[in-house]
Amino acid sequence: MEGIKNLTIEQLLDSEDYRRELKVQIDNEKEHHSKMSREAFVAGLRLQRAPIARLQEREVFNVNDMVEIYKRIVCKTLKGFSAAEREYVKNVCLMAYWRTIEKMKKKE
Repeated sequence: MEGIKNLTIEQLLDSEDYRRELKVQIDNEKEHHSKMSREAFVAGLRLQRAPIARLQEREVFNVNDMVEIYKRIVCKTLKGFSAAEREYVKNVCLMAYWRTIEKMKKKE
């Protein structure tokens, strides 16, 4: 992979390193949401609808779709997603982005 300073955002988002980090982040998000759902159920409560649930229902909470959605958010061309969903996608993708950048810096 090129040096970090020469990468465009799109190149970074399409990189294997980024996709690997995004997969980890998505898995962490799913695990956390499942844990919270179980804890709420045991306590006799119910979680409020969350962006993660809506993204999972739409079957877009995976690496390929999240990268494409994030690219459209950055370009301001995404339609059909609520502000909360857009913000959630942005946050999930940025977590993976920053971890990828940190790992790339350590390699240089």
